Amino acid sequence: MSTTSEKLDARAAVAFARELYQSRGRHEYPAVLFSALRKVAPFDIYTVTVFSASARPFFLFGNLAEFVSSKVIDKFLSGTYLLDAVYTACSEGVAPGLYRLTELAPDNYFSSDFYNSSDFHPCVSDDAGSLAEEIVYMAKPTDDLYLVISLMRRKGDTPFDEAEFDNLKLLQDVVIETSVEHWKQSVSSSVTVESSSQSTLEKAVATFAKDKLSPREQTIVSLLLRGHSTLSVAHNLDIAEGTAKVHRRNIYDKLGITSQAEMFLMFCAHIITTR
Repeated sequence: MSTTSEKLDARAAVAFARELYQSRGRHEYPAVLFSALRKVAPFDIYTVTVFSASARPFFLFGNLAEFVSSKVIDKFLSGTYLLDAVYTACSEGVAPGLYRLTELAPDNYFSSDFYNSSDFHPCVSDDAGSLAEEIVYMAKPTDDLYLVISLMRRKGDTPFDEAEFDNLKLLQDVVIETSVEHWKQSVSSSVTVESSSQSTLEKAVATFAKDKLSPREQTIVSLLLRGHSTLSVAHNLDIAEGTAKVHRRNIYDKLGITSQAEMFLMFCAHIITTR
Protein backbone atom coordinates (compact mmCIF):
# COMPACT_ATOMS: atom_id res chain seq x y z
CA MET A 1 0.00 0.00 0.00
CA SER A 2 1.27 3.48 -0.80
CA THR A 3 2.92 5.58 1.88
CA THR A 4 3.72 8.65 -0.20
CA SER A 5 1.25 10.37 -2.49
CA GLU A 6 1.13 13.31 -4.84
CA LYS A 7 -1.52 15.98 -5.03
CA LEU A 8 -4.46 14.98 -7.20
CA ASP A 9 -4.41 16.95 -10.44
CA ALA A 10 -7.45 18.66 -11.93
CA ARG A 11 -7.85 16.13 -14.73
CA ALA A 12 -7.95 13.21 -12.28
CA ALA A 13 -10.45 15.03 -10.06
CA VAL A 14 -12.74 15.72 -13.01
CA ALA A 15 -12.53 12.09 -14.15
CA PHE A 16 -13.38 10.96 -10.62
CA ALA A 17 -16.42 13.22 -10.48
CA ARG A 18 -17.60 12.13 -13.93
CA GLU A 19 -17.48 8.45 -12.93
CA LEU A 20 -19.55 9.03 -9.82
CA TYR A 21 -22.14 11.33 -11.37
CA GLN A 22 -22.66 8.96 -14.29
CA SER A 23 -23.17 5.91 -12.07
CA ARG A 24 -25.25 7.39 -9.22
CA GLY A 25 -28.69 5.83 -8.99
CA ARG A 26 -27.50 2.71 -10.81
CA HIS A 27 -26.66 -0.65 -9.23
CA GLU A 28 -22.96 -0.27 -10.09
CA TYR A 29 -22.53 2.99 -8.15
CA PRO A 30 -21.10 1.44 -4.93
CA ALA A 31 -18.50 -0.56 -6.85
CA VAL A 32 -17.57 2.50 -8.90
CA LEU A 33 -17.33 4.66 -5.77
CA PHE A 34 -14.96 2.40 -3.86
CA SER A 35 -12.90 1.52 -6.90
CA ALA A 36 -12.40 5.22 -7.62
CA LEU A 37 -11.55 5.99 -3.99
CA ARG A 38 -9.00 3.15 -3.88
CA LYS A 39 -7.15 4.75 -6.77
CA VAL A 40 -6.78 7.90 -4.70
CA ALA A 41 -5.86 6.18 -1.42
CA PRO A 42 -5.80 2.38 -1.00
CA PHE A 43 -7.71 0.79 1.90
CA ASP A 44 -8.81 -2.67 3.04
CA ILE A 45 -12.22 -2.43 4.70
CA TYR A 46 -15.07 -0.17 3.67
CA THR A 47 -18.63 0.30 4.90
CA VAL A 48 -21.64 2.49 4.25
CA THR A 49 -23.62 2.87 7.46
CA VAL A 50 -26.73 4.81 8.43
CA PHE A 51 -26.60 6.40 11.90
CA SER A 52 -29.23 8.26 13.87
CA ALA A 53 -29.25 9.58 17.43
CA SER A 54 -32.58 7.87 18.06
CA ALA A 55 -32.53 4.67 15.99
CA ARG A 56 -30.33 1.65 15.52
CA PRO A 57 -27.71 1.92 12.77
CA PHE A 58 -27.62 -0.43 9.81
CA PHE A 59 -25.14 -1.26 7.09
CA LEU A 60 -26.08 -0.45 3.50
CA PHE A 61 -22.95 -1.72 1.77
CA GLY A 62 -19.40 -2.86 2.38
CA ASN A 63 -17.04 -5.77 2.85
CA LEU A 64 -16.94 -5.88 6.66
CA ALA A 65 -18.39 -9.40 6.74
CA GLU A 66 -15.24 -10.67 5.01
CA PHE A 67 -13.17 -9.69 8.05
CA VAL A 68 -15.46 -9.88 11.09
CA SER A 69 -17.86 -12.56 12.31
CA SER A 70 -21.60 -12.02 12.02
CA LYS A 71 -21.89 -12.37 15.83
CA VAL A 72 -19.72 -9.31 16.42
CA ILE A 73 -21.60 -7.32 13.79
CA ASP A 74 -24.91 -8.32 15.40
CA LYS A 75 -23.68 -7.20 18.84
CA PHE A 76 -22.65 -3.86 17.39
CA LEU A 77 -25.98 -3.28 15.70
CA SER A 78 -27.85 -4.49 18.79
CA GLY A 79 -26.26 -1.96 21.12
CA THR A 80 -22.50 -1.62 21.37
CA TYR A 81 -22.60 1.03 18.63
CA LEU A 82 -23.58 3.36 21.49
CA LEU A 83 -19.90 3.40 22.50
CA ASP A 84 -18.65 4.10 18.98
CA ALA A 85 -17.00 7.47 18.30
CA VAL A 86 -18.74 7.87 14.94
CA TYR A 87 -22.17 7.30 16.50
CA THR A 88 -21.37 9.86 19.19
CA ALA A 89 -20.27 12.39 16.57
CA CYS A 90 -23.56 11.86 14.70
CA SER A 91 -25.54 12.25 17.92
CA GLU A 92 -23.76 15.54 18.58
CA GLY A 93 -24.50 16.87 15.09
CA VAL A 94 -21.04 16.91 13.53
CA ALA A 95 -20.89 18.85 10.24
CA PRO A 96 -20.77 16.86 6.99
CA GLY A 97 -17.28 16.31 5.64
CA LEU A 98 -14.26 14.01 5.76
CA TYR A 99 -12.72 13.23 9.14
CA ARG A 100 -9.96 11.14 10.61
CA LEU A 101 -11.35 9.11 13.48
CA THR A 102 -8.81 10.85 15.72
CA GLU A 103 -10.70 14.10 15.11
CA LEU A 104 -13.97 12.62 16.35
CA ALA A 105 -12.85 10.40 19.22
CA PRO A 106 -12.38 11.27 22.92
CA ASP A 107 -8.85 11.47 24.31
CA ASN A 108 -8.67 7.89 25.62
CA TYR A 109 -10.79 6.22 22.92
CA PHE A 110 -8.04 4.23 21.21
CA SER A 111 -7.04 2.51 24.44
CA SER A 112 -10.65 1.93 25.56
CA ASP A 113 -12.10 -1.53 26.15
CA PHE A 114 -14.63 -1.03 23.36
CA TYR A 115 -12.16 0.04 20.68
CA ASN A 116 -9.84 -2.88 21.38
CA SER A 117 -12.47 -5.58 21.84
CA SER A 118 -12.67 -8.29 19.18
CA ASP A 119 -15.95 -9.41 20.80
CA PHE A 120 -17.77 -6.08 20.51
CA HIS A 121 -16.00 -3.77 18.04
CA PRO A 122 -16.92 -4.63 14.44
CA CYS A 123 -13.65 -3.38 12.96
CA VAL A 124 -11.43 -5.51 15.20
CA SER A 125 -11.00 -9.23 14.80
CA ASP A 126 -8.48 -11.95 15.51
CA ASP A 127 -7.58 -11.85 11.83
CA ALA A 128 -7.56 -8.10 11.16
CA GLY A 129 -6.43 -6.91 14.58
CA SER A 130 -7.01 -3.30 15.48
CA LEU A 131 -7.01 -0.77 12.66
CA ALA A 132 -4.07 1.25 11.43
CA GLU A 133 -6.58 4.03 10.79
CA GLU A 134 -10.19 4.76 9.91
CA ILE A 135 -11.38 7.85 8.06
CA VAL A 136 -15.01 8.70 7.40
CA TYR A 137 -17.11 10.75 5.03
CA MET A 138 -20.06 12.11 7.02
CA ALA A 139 -23.12 12.97 4.92
CA LYS A 140 -26.63 14.04 5.98
CA PRO A 141 -29.40 12.83 3.66
CA THR A 142 -31.99 14.16 6.16
CA ASP A 143 -31.90 16.30 9.29
CA ASP A 144 -32.17 13.18 11.48
CA LEU A 145 -29.87 10.76 9.68
CA TYR A 146 -26.21 10.42 8.76
CA LEU A 147 -24.82 8.39 5.89
CA VAL A 148 -21.28 7.41 6.90
CA ILE A 149 -18.73 6.07 4.43
CA SER A 150 -15.82 4.50 6.33
CA LEU A 151 -12.45 3.68 4.77
CA MET A 152 -10.17 1.53 6.94
CA ARG A 153 -6.64 0.22 6.87
CA ARG A 154 -5.84 -2.89 8.84
CA LYS A 155 -3.22 -3.30 11.54
CA GLY A 156 0.32 -3.51 10.18
CA ASP A 157 -0.34 -0.99 7.43
CA THR A 158 0.38 2.73 7.59
CA PRO A 159 -2.18 5.44 8.38
CA PHE A 160 -3.42 7.60 5.49
CA ASP A 161 -0.68 10.12 4.79
CA GLU A 162 -1.39 13.83 4.55
CA ALA A 163 -1.44 13.89 0.75
CA GLU A 164 -3.88 10.97 0.58
CA PHE A 165 -6.14 12.61 3.13
CA ASP A 166 -5.96 15.96 1.33
CA ASN A 167 -6.87 14.30 -1.97
CA LEU A 168 -9.83 12.52 -0.40
CA LYS A 169 -10.83 15.82 1.21
CA LEU A 170 -10.71 17.52 -2.18
CA LEU A 171 -13.27 15.00 -3.43
CA GLN A 172 -15.60 15.16 -0.43
CA ASP A 173 -18.31 17.29 -2.04
CA VAL A 174 -18.62 14.88 -4.96
CA VAL A 175 -18.59 11.81 -2.71
CA ILE A 176 -21.17 13.26 -0.32
CA GLU A 177 -23.50 14.60 -3.00
CA THR A 178 -23.54 11.46 -5.16
CA SER A 179 -23.79 9.05 -2.22
CA VAL A 180 -26.72 10.96 -0.76
CA GLU A 181 -28.45 10.99 -4.15
CA HIS A 182 -27.81 7.27 -4.63
CA TRP A 183 -28.85 6.04 -1.17
CA LYS A 184 -31.32 8.66 0.05
CA GLN A 185 -34.42 6.69 -0.93
CA SER A 186 -33.08 3.50 0.71
CA VAL A 187 -32.19 5.41 3.86
CA SER A 188 -35.51 7.20 4.15
CA SER A 189 -37.59 4.06 3.61
CA SER A 190 -35.58 1.86 5.98
CA VAL A 191 -35.25 3.96 9.14
CA THR A 192 -37.94 4.97 11.57
CA VAL A 193 -36.62 7.79 13.71
CA GLU A 194 -38.22 8.00 17.14
CA SER A 195 -39.62 11.34 18.21
CA SER A 196 -37.91 11.88 21.55
CA SER A 197 -35.94 14.48 23.45
CA GLN A 198 -33.51 11.73 24.48
CA SER A 199 -30.97 10.03 22.26
CA THR A 200 -30.67 6.26 22.22
CA LEU A 201 -27.47 6.57 24.25
CA GLU A 202 -29.13 8.75 26.88
CA LYS A 203 -31.93 6.21 27.25
CA ALA A 204 -29.46 3.34 27.65
CA VAL A 205 -27.43 5.27 30.21
CA ALA A 206 -30.54 6.22 32.18
CA THR A 207 -31.49 2.56 32.63
CA PHE A 208 -28.02 1.17 33.44
CA ALA A 209 -27.80 0.04 37.09
CA LYS A 210 -30.48 2.60 37.90
CA ASP A 211 -31.13 0.97 41.28
CA LYS A 212 -27.48 1.47 42.26
CA LEU A 213 -26.15 4.55 40.46
CA SER A 214 -27.24 8.16 40.50
CA PRO A 215 -27.95 9.91 37.15
CA ARG A 216 -24.60 11.74 37.55
CA GLU A 217 -22.77 8.46 38.03
CA GLN A 218 -24.52 6.93 35.02
CA THR A 219 -23.32 9.85 32.92
CA ILE A 220 -19.76 9.31 34.14
CA VAL A 221 -19.99 5.62 33.24
CA SER A 222 -21.07 6.61 29.73
CA LEU A 223 -18.17 9.03 29.30
CA LEU A 224 -15.57 6.59 30.62
CA LEU A 225 -16.74 3.73 28.43
CA ARG A 226 -16.83 5.92 25.31
CA GLY A 227 -13.14 6.67 25.76
CA HIS A 228 -12.90 9.75 27.95
CA SER A 229 -10.07 9.90 30.47
CA THR A 230 -10.81 10.98 34.05
CA LEU A 231 -9.48 14.44 33.16
CA SER A 232 -11.78 14.61 30.13
CA VAL A 233 -14.74 13.53 32.27
CA ALA A 234 -13.92 16.36 34.67
CA HIS A 235 -13.78 18.89 31.81
CA ASN A 236 -17.06 17.66 30.31
CA LEU A 237 -18.89 17.87 33.63
CA ASP A 238 -17.10 21.01 34.88
CA ILE A 239 -15.83 19.32 38.03
CA ALA A 240 -12.37 18.83 39.51
CA GLU A 241 -10.36 15.84 38.32
CA GLY A 242 -10.13 14.66 41.92
CA THR A 243 -13.93 14.71 42.18
CA ALA A 244 -14.19 12.65 38.98
CA LYS A 245 -11.79 10.09 40.48
CA VAL A 246 -13.90 9.87 43.64
CA HIS A 247 -17.03 9.32 41.52
CA ARG A 248 -15.22 6.57 39.64
CA ARG A 249 -14.23 4.75 42.84
CA ASN A 250 -17.77 5.07 44.17
CA ILE A 251 -19.18 3.65 40.94
CA TYR A 252 -16.90 0.61 41.19
CA ASP A 253 -17.94 0.05 44.80
CA LYS A 254 -21.66 0.30 44.01
CA LEU A 255 -21.35 -2.09 41.07
CA GLY A 256 -19.20 -4.53 43.06
CA ILE A 257 -16.32 -4.40 40.57
CA THR A 258 -12.66 -3.41 40.62
CA SER A 259 -11.90 -2.39 37.04
CA GLN A 260 -13.21 -0.52 34.03
CA ALA A 261 -13.00 -3.74 32.01
CA GLU A 262 -15.63 -5.28 34.29
CA MET A 263 -17.79 -2.17 33.97
CA PHE A 264 -17.46 -2.35 30.18
CA LEU A 265 -18.74 -5.94 30.10
CA MET A 266 -21.65 -5.05 32.40
CA PHE A 267 -22.66 -2.11 30.23
CA CYS A 268 -22.38 -4.14 27.01
CA ALA A 269 -24.59 -6.86 28.49
CA HIS A 270 -27.09 -4.18 29.49
CA ILE A 271 -27.34 -2.43 26.14
CA ILE A 272 -27.49 -5.65 24.14
CA THR A 273 -30.22 -7.24 26.25
CA THR A 274 -32.35 -4.10 26.57
CA ARG A 275 -32.23 -2.84 22.97
